[in-house]
Amino acid sequence: AEGRAAVEFVEARAQVSPDVGATSIEVAGTYAIFDGISSPVTQTFCLGMFQPVTADHFARIEQFFAQRGAPVYHEVSPLADATALESLNARRYQPFEFTSVMHRPIGAAGDRRSPSSSPPVEVRIVGADDYERWAQTAAEGWSELPELREFMVGLSQVSARRRNGVSFLATLSGRAIATGALSICDGVALFAGASTVPSARNQGAQLALLDA
Repeated sequence: AEGRAAVEFVEARAQVSPDVGATSIEVAGTYAIFDGISSPVTQTFCLGMFQPVTADHFARIEQFFAQRGAPVYHEVSPLADATALESLNARRYQPFEFTSVMHRPIGAAGDRRSPSSSPPVEVRIVGADDYERWAQTAAEGWSELPELREFMVGLSQVSARRRNGVSFLATLSGRAIATGALSICDGVALFAGASTVPSARNQGAQLALLDA
């Protein structure tokens, strides 16, 4: 689900900013994704998840990044085929980060968790007219880190335009205060894009987004 969402992200990037050269390839079920040399999206997803990984597969993936002057990063699940870890060791890759992914079944309609507030937080799906507002709100949620703001605006402007992505905006008394995003792949829903502007935190915006 995350790999497909990343592929759709670079497809949107290619339309919004063709000069970046954003693109992706699939090698033995592994998505190799390029979104610019410094982008966090530039990496692989699903390595070894669908079939054993061979030296030829690694060579093709590494060549894809080398041709674009980008380092090679693999996001690897512990459920990947053992050949993935064997090959990573043999090719002298080194782990540098571990990530925990939270998951839960989605409850029946009406199983709400949002605290009541007055006035209530309202949530809606954004259309093309609201892409920029959604992007600016998402970036404002990172305003404590001003060095990231421009980067987050650019990332969010692309994310809002993903082909199969759905972007949600939370408002309070008409003011945009939080964002969320959704992608669905083979029955798995990926929740992402969670951001709340600092002045509106602890008012139930993210719970309202999850409910929506």
